[in-house]
Amino acid sequence: MFLILLAVVLAGSACAQSADTRAAFAADAGSTAPAIVRAGDPVLTIHGLCSAARNIKPEGEENCSTVMTREDFDELMKVAASRAASNAETRQSVAKSYIDLVGLAEGARKLGIEESAQFRQTMELLRLRTLADMYRKTLEAEAKIVSDGAVDAYYQEHIPQFEEVKLRRVVIPKTNLAMTDRAEYEKKALQVAGEMRDRAAKGEDLDQLQKDAYTALGFSSIPPSTDVGNRRRASLIPEVAQDVFSLAAGAVSKVENETYSLVIYKVETKVTLPKQRVKDDIIREIAKQKVEAGLKAAREGIRPELNEKYFGTTAPPQ
Repeated sequence: MFLILLAVVLAGSACAQSADTRAAFAADAGSTAPAIVRAGDPVLTIHGLCSAARNIKPEGEENCSTVMTREDFDELMKVAASRAASNAETRQSVAKSYIDLVGLAEGARKLGIEESAQFRQTMELLRLRTLADMYRKTLEAEAKIVSDGAVDAYYQEHIPQFEEVKLRRVVIPKTNLAMTDRAEYEKKALQVAGEMRDRAAKGEDLDQLQKDAYTALGFSSIPPSTDVGNRRRASLIPEVAQDVFSLAAGAVSKVENETYSLVIYKVETKVTLPKQRVKDDIIREIAKQKVEAGLKAAREGIRPELNEKYFGTTAPPQ
């Protein structure tokens, strides 16, 4: 747990390392990794501190030393600076943060804070959070391993998911702030939408239809582009996706009632993407499902019961 606290403090202290500390560790500044230092060799000795690490050399109650070997310090680096390169500057920063923390921790120990109920509860919460986080990361690492057979099976079972259409559309806003009679505008917008849909179905150019719709409804602004680009089902509102992907290439949708607009879609092309092109997407989805299943399995045996007199009747969040 001490290493977890160190990692948190290090994030704020690494950039604030003093010039004095840099000078103190300058002897190592030219190297990028302590390759000539063996695993059991001491790399950090803290005199006057007896309880910070495993390797303790007693020199009397008031004059003892805590010694960290390279092996110990390398393990510390994995937690405290896992995302940073192990160079001299990073090791110096970690060492400084470690020294600061163990000094303060020793002061707390002497005051009896380590034996307090608050400390025990804090460490228990840290323990639980750390275990939960490590469990999730373990699930995520294992979930990334997906066989070709699993990819193929998923692809075959979810072919519609990999259909892709090239779309164009005519957009008709549901409101026009320039018109005071909202009901009248909505009635006219529905009428114009129906007319544009009929003209689109007859093969008229959607760019011209978009301009005509804006003109008919009194908009002076430049109409939006009709080009939507390539879309898959997940990128559209479910109800719209169902209508659009049921169409053949060249067909026009009904007037779709979306949140802010009435929309007419035209399917320019429709293809099913090959497996190799969507393989990464499939692996991510399978991995996501594995992680969710693992998290669900871990929670299934837990049945909390809360005292309503204390917590109230509102159910706790899942």
